[in-house]
Amino acid sequence: MTVGGTAVTHSYHLPPAAAEATRFVISIDTIISSALSGETKTLRLANPMVTYNPAYIISIAFDSYGQAELDNAVGEVERTAGFRTSSD
Repeated sequence: MTVGGTAVTHSYHLPPAAAEATRFVISIDTIISSALSGETKTLRLANPMVTYNPAYIISIAFDSYGQAELDNAVGEVERTAGFRTSSD
C-alpha cells in the first residue's frame, strides 16, 4: 500500500521443494528490506512488474498458501525484517 492508497498484488509461484521456497521467500525479503532500509533507491517487484519509491510505501502484506515449511519460512522472514503480523 502506498501513501496514495494504491494497493497492488504481486503473485509469485513458489518452487515445490520447501528448501527452494524458503530461499525464494528470503530473496524477496532481501529485495524489500534493502529498499525500505534505504540501501537501494527503488523497489521493483514482478507479477506485475512495478517500480516503487520506498519513501511512499506505508505497508506490505504477505499471504501464502500451502506447505507448513513455507509458513515457517515466511514467519522467520517477517520476524527478521521487523514486519508485524496481523496477530501482533
